[in-house]
Amino acid sequence: MLKALRKFKLIATFLLVVALLTTIVACESDDPAAPAEPAAAATAKPAAAATAKPAAATSVPPTEKPAEPVAKTRSLRLVGVARGGVFDDVDNMNPFILGNEFRSGLHFALPQLFYINLVTGDVVPWAATDWSTNSDFTEYTINIRKGVEWSDGEAFTAHDVQYTYHLLRDNPTLANWGRGADIPRWVKEVEVVDDLTLTIVLNEPNARFPDPFLWTHQGKAPYIVPEHVWSTMDDPTTDMNFDPAKGWPVVTGPLTLVENSPQQRIWDRRSDWWGAKTGFHDLPEWNQLVHIPNTDTAANVALMMTDGADATNGITGPQMKNLLESTDYITSYTGDNPPWGSLDWWITSLFFNTENAPYDNPDVRWAIANAINHQELVDVAAGAMIPTRHLFPEFGSLSPYIDAIQDLLDEYDVTTFDLDKTDELMTKAGYTKKDGIWTDSNGDPFTILIESAGYISDLLAPIAEQLKRAGFDSNFKVSSDMGSRIVTGKPDAWLTGRPSSTTHPWDSLEHYHSRNTPLVGEQASLGSAGRWKGGAEYDDLIDQMEPIPQANTAELVPLVREAYSIWLKDLPDVPIKQWMQIVPFNETHFTNWPHHVDNPMQGAYWPRHGWLMIKDLKLVD
Repeated sequence: MLKALRKFKLIATFLLVVALLTTIVACESDDPAAPAEPAAAATAKPAAAATAKPAAATSVPPTEKPAEPVAKTRSLRLVGVARGGVFDDVDNMNPFILGNEFRSGLHFALPQLFYINLVTGDVVPWAATDWSTNSDFTEYTINIRKGVEWSDGEAFTAHDVQYTYHLLRDNPTLANWGRGADIPRWVKEVEVVDDLTLTIVLNEPNARFPDPFLWTHQGKAPYIVPEHVWSTMDDPTTDMNFDPAKGWPVVTGPLTLVENSPQQRIWDRRSDWWGAKTGFHDLPEWNQLVHIPNTDTAANVALMMTDGADATNGITGPQMKNLLESTDYITSYTGDNPPWGSLDWWITSLFFNTENAPYDNPDVRWAIANAINHQELVDVAAGAMIPTRHLFPEFGSLSPYIDAIQDLLDEYDVTTFDLDKTDELMTKAGYTKKDGIWTDSNGDPFTILIESAGYISDLLAPIAEQLKRAGFDSNFKVSSDMGSRIVTGKPDAWLTGRPSSTTHPWDSLEHYHSRNTPLVGEQASLGSAGRWKGGAEYDDLIDQMEPIPQANTAELVPLVREAYSIWLKDLPDVPIKQWMQIVPFNETHFTNWPHHVDNPMQGAYWPRHGWLMIKDLKLVD
């Protein structure tokens, strides 16, 4: 009876999707002040698709032993991260070089030493069992789990870890995995004690080393590659690590790549996986992993409403609300109630290029902050938004530092909506209102164009409208090349997220160290693209903070308070919200999805920790 009801609802919801998409197309507007979600994503898509050059489908030849038939109901179907609506990297399985979008299966297949569940704070040993450090944090000894094997049957050993770290140390351009430039800075040598033991020797003390380099989460910790394969490559810095005839990529996950095309990527489950053979972990209950290219949020909703996927990457709050109300088989991280998503490290802020006037003036930045009505933004997001007053994701490990700055956040509250304060600060900065618009001493209006990408564009129009009501000549646009424009200093203002702290406060605050602030035109990191310089005092506080262990709150808290006080007074950018990964989960075929009470973990499968999410899904009988 339940299946019959679901079939009926699928037909009904399919008709609803057709009506919804028809409405979206009919309501598209060229007016830049029109809401950008989801029409902005839809209009941005053709340009991206036109410039994409999808590779030809790659034929993966059959092995000597044909793959076992795979039951369709046991395929786990995920919407994968793609560019221009296709997988344009089908011949690239090198996780370290540019051009590889490894978040569509390869990140499940390559080995990780440890994972960390940022919600619970638990470190999960995987290819390694434990680690220890010496008293001055200059050496880290790691013990490899016995029995771990590569997909070609070779043993995974300490030599593979040594090879990987030396490769990244000696080739700093291999930075696509996220922290490539930091390996040569920190790693002096990796010494192999025996096949299951190694010691990483650092150039200088670093008590934070496990967070970015050992504990896999978000975009942290390098993938480990097989020495016996990579050492045979002519040049690992350019080799694509893809040769189906040789069985490449060689991995340690329970996966074999069987189809790899611009339209889909399919991995079959390997029955000879080391985890099951050693009794470490059961084979997943799904026996095939299918990745479908991401296009836009409206298409993702359509897939979920017609049982076309088991989970999809981020959608908006209103879309999630509609999915829950229209189906009986979709759930979310918080069930039927907002905010529906799980916390991420991608703190969303309104950024400014502080090298350029008038955004080099703290009074102007604070005036803009006071013109933003956060509660109105929450309403626009249908409750799927948590406003933030600070730079830290609200993970439990960061609570001591967030608690320690509450009085500073009360004194300098960036979420205060106060148009009188905006008027006061703009007047102080030398502006006057003329016909409701702020003008400078030459009579020119204060214009502000806020740029963003399609995936975050749902707040663009509301924020631009709020600033317009406050007297700013504001507008917005969705830029397909926003990332490259931001890091080279081209926009004056932009709305986006950026990598932030996960276990240690240093990561969020270090973005503003002067060593990370190049001149306009020179490339910056995404987190430092605002080019604000806190000065020698701020830099010194960050330098003092860096080597202190996360658990040493007694030493860290005073430094965090001093640095944050400097940051708040100047307010180089305006924190808007804690980023939530709003992911709909289809319970038709699988259960045991992440849940804030029953199964607490981050509910996103495309970051590096995504294996924690999919490995224990339960097949519906």
